[in-house]
Amino acid sequence: YLPIETYIDGKNQVTHPSAIDFDSTWNGYRYWLAYTPYPYGVGGEENPSLAVSNDLKVWDTPDGLYNPIANNEEVNCDELKDSHLVYRSDINRLEMWYMGRLNSIIKSGGDLLLFRKYSYDGINWSEYEIMRTMNGTTSPSIIFEDGKYKLWSIVASQNNDTTNGQLLYAES
Repeated sequence: YLPIETYIDGKNQVTHPSAIDFDSTWNGYRYWLAYTPYPYGVGGEENPSLAVSNDLKVWDTPDGLYNPIANNEEVNCDELKDSHLVYRSDINRLEMWYMGRLNSIIKSGGDLLLFRKYSYDGINWSEYEIMRTMNGTTSPSIIFEDGKYKLWSIVASQNNDTTNGQLLYAES
């Protein structure tokens, strides 16, 4: 159990963790964790948030940051989910990638967009950018390596699909 206080008082149920270990510290903390609150399965509260730690036991919100990093109202999505952190050492920048569902058709995956925000200090974040459509996929994992972004994501089985899903890979 990780005692992570979410921005929703008393509903500290988090999902989709994505952590970075900086080995030393980056802006005061060794470990940076992206997550989304998911209280009692309410997707509308699943907005990308951030916690930090120096010991993997005590997790806090960095001083000066007010979670969530992004909220569904700013992009008119039913929910924002599947947050993922990427660190660009070449420009000393932390990036928060996340998906936004444009409608609530959960069985078919709905219409999904992949968003990104970035920060040079972990406190002040950029405006959102729409990076690509992600219809039918979930749970993206992203790295920046050899001068390009590499993305893996799950393509879920559809209602009449006889496959058990697929793994999507893309580079940019």
